[in-house]
Amino acid sequence: MLSARELNNLALDEWNATFSISNGILRFSDFRLTSENIGIELTGTQNLVTDEINFTAQLLLPASFRNGIASVISSQAVDALSRDNGTIVVPVQITGTMSNPRVSPRQSTIEEIVQNKLLDMERTRLEGFLIKIDLTIV
Repeated sequence: MLSARELNNLALDEWNATFSISNGILRFSDFRLTSENIGIELTGTQNLVTDEINFTAQLLLPASFRNGIASVISSQAVDALSRDNGTIVVPVQITGTMSNPRVSPRQSTIEEIVQNKLLDMERTRLEGFLIKIDLTIV
């Protein structure tokens, strides 16, 4: 995914971060970096001595990444992770070191988002059904 053409000529349009450094630990509380329709939001730590990282992040990806993401987490999950503007928000965990990072989907978070989306869809369907029943009874 990192070799995608969209990443070749990035121009930053937003870069915000709140951080602190204490005892050799760099701590981000609200890092946000975006470039047009791609970006990342993260919180977590980097050990400045050992270079170990532990970040909880959300990748903000354009709809053009849909098929690639669906091959990893499923089409249904991508639908649930998509915002109204088409941006796909993928929760990930980033661990390892800065020179050798490991990025993996946060499966439990994704499952919870999918379940909530399905519940909302069923709730909307049920409400529509109940409104129909009320209209036919009156």
